[in-house]
Amino acid sequence: DLVLILDVDSEMIFLGPSTEPILGWNSQDKEGKRYLDQVHPDDHDRVAEAFFQASSQRGTVIEVPDHRLPHANGEWHWFLATALDLINDKAIRGLVINAHDISERKRHEQLKDEFLANTSHELRTPLHGILGMTEAILEEQSQALPQEIIRKLNLVRSSTRRLGHMVN
Repeated sequence: DLVLILDVDSEMIFLGPSTEPILGWNSQDKEGKRYLDQVHPDDHDRVAEAFFQASSQRGTVIEVPDHRLPHANGEWHWFLATALDLINDKAIRGLVINAHDISERKRHEQLKDEFLANTSHELRTPLHGILGMTEAILEEQSQALPQEIIRKLNLVRSSTRRLGHMVN
């Protein structure tokens, strides 16, 4: 986990020793720079809001939304963080950030989402075909079919519709 301390302007005044192995950040290069300036632009406003919330609720741990920070090699890493305003604590005098790298989890979520999107797309076509054929048979042939077959076709139709709703 990363441990950082930020001043009231979100300038990094302390970077824990794990910062370099996790993000490749050197303390001398990053101290004095604003944490919020490091946050990915798409995540900036949500993180800034969480910091504002933490500063208005001193002494309360606030969850910081998932956000990205740049590794020294240019890759973005995802973090789940908490913020605790200890600006009045004479030993700390800042906003303490504890951030856990969740990049691997985010990659797995993306793969899962892509798999589900592809799978649901692949299932839609045959489901529509099954539903269309079942409904056509029920509409055109129901007079000539035994009740047991009609009952089974209705079961196929309702099951196919239910699966279709799940896929969509």
